[in-house]
Amino acid sequence: MFLPLYPKGPIYHWPIATALLILANVLGFAWQMAVPPKSKAVKIPLSELRDDPELAAEYAELELEELTFVAPVEGWYDYALSHGDGLHPIQWLTSNFMHGSAGHLLGNMLFLYIFGMLLEGRVGSVTFALLYVSMGVTQCALEQILCLGSPSAPSYGASSAIYAIMALAMIWMPKVEIQCLYTILFRPILFDLPALIFGMLYVFWDFGIALFSNFTMSTALLHVSGAAVGLVAAFVGLKLRWVDTENADLYSLIQEAAGKELPDKPKRLSVLEQQAEKAEQAELKEKIAAIRRSIEMHLNAGNYQAAIGQMREWKRRDASAQWTEPQLRSLFTLAFKAKDSKTVEEIARKYIERFDEPFADQVRLVLGKQLVVEQKHPRKALKVLEPIVESRLPPKHREQYQQLLEFCRKQANADDYELD
Repeated sequence: MFLPLYPKGPIYHWPIATALLILANVLGFAWQMAVPPKSKAVKIPLSELRDDPELAAEYAELELEELTFVAPVEGWYDYALSHGDGLHPIQWLTSNFMHGSAGHLLGNMLFLYIFGMLLEGRVGSVTFALLYVSMGVTQCALEQILCLGSPSAPSYGASSAIYAIMALAMIWMPKVEIQCLYTILFRPILFDLPALIFGMLYVFWDFGIALFSNFTMSTALLHVSGAAVGLVAAFVGLKLRWVDTENADLYSLIQEAAGKELPDKPKRLSVLEQQAEKAEQAELKEKIAAIRRSIEMHLNAGNYQAAIGQMREWKRRDASAQWTEPQLRSLFTLAFKAKDSKTVEEIARKYIERFDEPFADQVRLVLGKQLVVEQKHPRKALKVLEPIVESRLPPKHREQYQQLLEFCRKQANADDYELD
């Protein structure tokens, strides 16, 4: 069969759980190799021995119902999934992290890497880890229950759980392509296959082997049973919305082919796009921090025009940028001292629009005076002056305020109109 090399689907989450599961399998295999063999007592009914002519003659005179033999077994034997020896829930978990050889481990880990990237990249680390472990445990539990009356050699390996997540990929992301490798006469050939076709080829291949062996206990049968568990989980997951398939799951594709219009899904960012966006945001944040420092530096130095230029640069990068009350107060004071009437009016309007501090009354007084004296707009000046709370003005400005207010009222009543 061909081998998968790399998944080409969008990855929305880093494959943290996949890496940890691979590590758990490697550590499980290392433990298997390190644990020493042990002796185990094996009880065999005498009736079974008498079925063999030679053994029947040897044990013909014994009146025992069974014989006990002591045989050496692997130290990890009790953690593989036993058949016909009762129910052992701990084995439903541990057998998923055991392998018969380094080649067995490497092959399984390659598939776990491929389909773990796809599934975890779509559903996230926690959901993927729960799915992987729960489907592996479920398949092992069903296998041990069905084999209660059929004693046979134990089974172990991650294959069933991996076939389960492969089935999830077949249903949830059937069009996502997987780069594959096939070798003909030692010549490598690279090609891409959709996850649905890839999974179907492997599952049907194993199903054919299981069929021709009359579905006796075999690796192929265990693969098919794992895929069956995954298919059930895939359809349940669609129903319960465990995953956002972006209308690209098999069911949605069938509906779309039948002419049903599906709702639009918002675009999601892959992990690389998320990383690029975070880097861009971090760069923008640093740039804005530099601009804010520059604004404070210019204000402290009295360069109010440079500070205003820096604020324009900030607003270009961030539309929500705003002057603080102390900054506007400083700007107004600097522009007033420089007799920059245009900037004074601009800053004054911004200040009284946003703040109702006592200083706002002084700003209104300055703006009102400028409107009536320099621009000859008494009615506009009156609108600015009337909201002033006289008690908040410094005593030296109160008399000036009353005189200016009275003058504006007289001028406003005397003029028939005022040009804006």
